[in-house]
This record gives sequence, structure tokens and C-alpha cells, in this order.
Amino acid sequence: MKKMYLSFTLSLYCFAALLNAQCVDPSLVDFSVYCPTVMSPVCGCDGETYANACVAEYQGGITSYSPGFCNNSNFCYVDNPNIVYCLYYWEPVCGCDGMTRTNSCLAESAGLVAWYPGGCNCVPVDDFSVEFIDGHPNEAYVSWDATEAYDYELWYRPVGVNQWNVINTHQFSVALNHIRLEGLEPGKMYRFKLRSSCTNGVWDDFTPVQSYKTPKCEAPMNITTTQLYSNKVRLDWNHNPFTQKYQVFYREAGSNDMWEKKLVGVPGRNWKILKDLSPGISYEYKVRSYCLLEYGPFSPLAYFTNSPTGNPLRMASDRKTETIIRPNPVRHEMLVNVQVDDAAEYRLSVINMLGQPQKELVHHLEQGEQTILIDLDDLPVGQYILLVEYGGNAAYHKFIKS
Repeated sequence: MKKMYLSFTLSLYCFAALLNAQCVDPSLVDFSVYCPTVMSPVCGCDGETYANACVAEYQGGITSYSPGFCNNSNFCYVDNPNIVYCLYYWEPVCGCDGMTRTNSCLAESAGLVAWYPGGCNCVPVDDFSVEFIDGHPNEAYVSWDATEAYDYELWYRPVGVNQWNVINTHQFSVALNHIRLEGLEPGKMYRFKLRSSCTNGVWDDFTPVQSYKTPKCEAPMNITTTQLYSNKVRLDWNHNPFTQKYQVFYREAGSNDMWEKKLVGVPGRNWKILKDLSPGISYEYKVRSYCLLEYGPFSPLAYFTNSPTGNPLRMASDRKTETIIRPNPVRHEMLVNVQVDDAAEYRLSVINMLGQPQKELVHHLEQGEQTILIDLDDLPVGQYILLVEYGGNAAYHKFIKS
């Protein structure tokens, strides 16, 4: 029985040796053959994992292999990685573990034994968007979904020009999925297209061409006047987001006097209060925008007649309204007490110091003392104006939200 067992064991050993001899052929080993650094692992007949078929055959002498890692293989990592200080520059590599590293230095520092250029999940970019930047009509923000590409290349040119301008993101040494363009011509139609590269020097197809027109400095429109006092009027107009500031011109209507000029230099503010006006006098006015070191066209000439005397809160029918706000400063809620002689519809607007409405309430108030509650919890801390309008007249109160 012992002889039979020994004979069986020797037979298995000889059979394994024979298989190993058939699996590894030393005559195939040739280190003069340059094997690519592409990570495409194969499992050799000897049970070991190799980076790719070339490495298995010409560096290991393996006669047969199958795609993929061998079972329970730790081929991808070394036991004691060489951890070094790596610079952050974007040259993505795909590690043998299927994860993208920013560059080969970081892959080596992570203990990987093999990687290949490009992101593991890199796919060609297929779309992008173009947005223009408020206050800067000569600039555009182009963005797209990141695809782990090695590089992106944006091509753009004005319509009618054959020469393309080209910007690539790899020059910035970081992984970007956006480009800010400067020096565009306002009011001009441009064409844009984008392409990506998963590995250096190999470009994918372009996205479809998109056309966008850059904004230009437009004349302010829909100008309205609100009489505040007999010597004070507020002008409002539609805001052009690409305007950096406005300039208001006004003078007595029909005269040849020099224009009075008022500058609105706060970005985003689309209103101006004219003071020290003469009661009962008609004025003409116009407004123009300032964009990118030049003024745009004027708005159409418009007119208003100043209140003859007294406070505009006194109506032709001798209706008088008094408003009191409390508390001031206010933290949560503000009470507005209104003394009304004749029933009317009242509009109350809370406006920030940029002239932007924050809240608006409309109430039909009956004769007598009325109280209106305004919830201000959602307003940020700052200074505001409460504008009370009715019957073509208006008054305002400043208050502080604390």
C-alpha cells in the first residue's frame, strides 16, 4: 500500500514538472523586444499575472495565457510602495486597479506596479455650454462635463473669419472642464467647437459647432419716474446685466441749457434719484449705459413734470397719508402704520440699496388708521428702503435689517 501511494505521488510530481516545462519556454525570453507600457493583464499558464501578452511571452517565456488577472492575484500592488513627494500636474494614467491617478508619480506612490496613459473612464466630450459674464460683454465662460481626458481643445472664431482661435486646457497643468475667454467683440456672432484627447496627441472628433452672439451695450429701456417730493424724483429703468454703470442727463424741457449729468456707478443699480428740482417745472431726460470702456446709445428722450408745491403725499383731492414704521432697526417683522383719509389701493415695496425689489405687497386700505405686517425674516442684514405708492404718488422710508 505504501509503495502504491509513493508511486502515485511521484507520478503527480512528474506530471506537474512536465506541464511547467510545457508552460515556460526559456527560448522565448528576449529582453531586446520592447514591450509597450499598456496595462492589459493576462494570466499565464504558470498561475502568474503579467502586465500584457508581450511581457508574458518575451520576459516570462510563457507559452500560453488568458486575458485578465489570475485568481487571488496581488500583481497590481507592491508590498512596500516608494512613497515620494509628487507635483500636482494633470497627465492622467489608468492604474492596474482600474482607478485614474493624476499622474504617474502619484500612481507609483500609491504602490501600483503598472499603468497606462489616459484616464480609465475617458470618453470623448460631446457637448458644452457658453455663458456670458455680467458686466463684461467681451468675455464668455465655456464649460462642459469632465470626461477624464488628458486635454481639451476649444476652437472659436467670429462668423466671416476663416482663422480659428485655439485654446487647450493642458497648458494650465490642471484638470479643467471650463475656459474663460477674453477679448471678444461685443455684439458679434461667434462659432465654437470642442474636442478632447484621452492620450497625448490623439484627438477625438469635434462636438457639433455652436453659434452664440456676444451681448452689446444697449440703451436703457422702460424708464419710469416716481415723484418723491416736490424737489425730488426717482428714475427707474430695465437693467442690462452687461452694463457696468449708467449716466443720466436731464434739463428743463425745451431749453438749450447744458445737460445736468448724474453717474450711477454702483454695479447692478438701475435707478437714480434727482434732487434739488424746481417745483412745477417740466424736465426732459435720457439715460445711457457704459460697457467696456465706452458708452452705448441713449434711451429715447422722455419727460416729467415736477410736483408744484408741498409733499406729493397730498393728493389733488387733498387726501393725506402718513406712514410710520416700527421697529427700526428691525429683526423679524416690521409694522407699518398708515393713516388713510380716503380708501385706496396701496403698494408697499422693500428695495435693497442696489435698487432691486426684495418684497412687494398690495393692499386695499380703507379710511382710517391701518396696520400692515411685513415678514422680513428672509432678508439678509443691511439697509433697505420701504417704498409706499398709491394713486401715482409715493413716499419712502429707510430702515435697517439687523
